[in-house]
Amino acid sequence: MISDLSKDFKISSSKRTDILMRRHLIEMGFKPGEIFGEILSKANNAQDDLEFIDLESAKQWVSKNFR
Repeated sequence: MISDLSKDFKISSSKRTDILMRRHLIEMGFKPGEIFGEILSKANNAQDDLEFIDLESAKQWVSKNFR
């Protein structure tokens, strides 16, 4: 029944893909450490709030909020 409803409303049960990842922070010059968790957690919330929608805008968001 639920799967029928999800098909009718085109609802997906797949997990959201995080745009920003640890490797991107390293590419940006951040050193691995405790701050990674904070940045990624806040970035995931920002992504959910549509503050960025792609990798380039995610990197800009990090630069603005963590530099």
